[in-house]
Amino acid sequence: MKSLNKRDYTITLYLNQYWIDERLVYSNNSDDNLTLTGDFAENIWVPDTFFANDKNSFLHDITEKNKMIRLFGNGSIVYGMRFTTTLACMMDLHYYPLDVQNCTVEVESYGYTMVDVIMYWRNGKDAVMGVDRVELPQFDIKEYKTVVTIEKLTTGNYQRLSLSFKLQRNIGYFIFQTYLPSILIVMLSWVSFWINHEATSARVALERCFR
Repeated sequence: MKSLNKRDYTITLYLNQYWIDERLVYSNNSDDNLTLTGDFAENIWVPDTFFANDKNSFLHDITEKNKMIRLFGNGSIVYGMRFTTTLACMMDLHYYPLDVQNCTVEVESYGYTMVDVIMYWRNGKDAVMGVDRVELPQFDIKEYKTVVTIEKLTTGNYQRLSLSFKLQRNIGYFIFQTYLPSILIVMLSWVSFWINHEATSARVALERCFR
């Protein structure tokens, strides 16, 4: 997670999608596998996954496109990619800076309804890895959970996978970055009242210092 503000946040993700395509079976041994470049995805069926709360995204392409396909002998497929996305997260700042926020990553199929594709988190909550290693200067990630919901639209019912983060603002950060400097400035401003009114040069120097 790179940045977070009151309207959105930016995060770099490794997204792995798993499914079985019996048309691609080439061996009786499920341990046999081939690792292919992401361009191979143009030759097979892949899910039309998108992020419902996405604002802007890009796929990393140094030194090559960060995308791959691993094909197993029994037709199982792993479709992995690495990208950075900016996702909407509207925050409630009524209790700032003692607030607790909830931000989500919402994954959904764009065209395939539940009649065509059933989506679920592989291994439930264990499908998400690395959250405990995320460090943010302003927030602590208290917990996260995976949720499966159904979006009912005019074109049908779509399954949505959501990853929800519970974020608590780090009060220590704001004490040193906001409160402590403000207190020191106010205390310094009181110094002028203790300076003799005839010491004009000292008052002027102090005023220039504050400006």
